[in-house]
Amino acid sequence: MRYAKPQYMSLTLAYSFIQDLKLKFYDLMIQHALHSDSYLDAAKYYEKVWQTPSIKEDVSGKGRLVRTVDPALCHTV
Repeated sequence: MRYAKPQYMSLTLAYSFIQDLKLKFYDLMIQHALHSDSYLDAAKYYEKVWQTPSIKEDVSGKGRLVRTVDPALCHTV
């Protein structure tokens, strides 16, 4: 019983670390897709980011995501 809280905290830290890595990975993939003019791929990666639980919970994060989507949409016009 003494180890329940440290185990929970380590799982929480590991989960948040994985989420951060996921967001960094998709950020790089989005940059690569936009550089390669693969706008459909970039939209798919933005959808993956949008579905991330930490982004869904963070209202300011959604605003950040929308501001980054706008330049991508401007390139398609």
